[in-house]
Amino acid sequence: MAETAPRFCTLHVFARHGTTEREALLAVIDSFDAAAYLRDAGLRDDEMQAVRSRLR
Repeated sequence: MAETAPRFCTLHVFARHGTTEREALLAVIDSFDAAAYLRDAGLRDDEMQAVRSRLR
């Protein structure tokens, strides 16, 4: 799509917003609350603890 519509190219979008790919990705990671997401999806506290123990 970037070749046929360069204004939609990701790098152009980042440039228009005065940011970079790295800054955008870090902002997404920083704002993501994995525990809240998993709880909202129905994960119980004991399951959450099991996930945490596997990630260590």
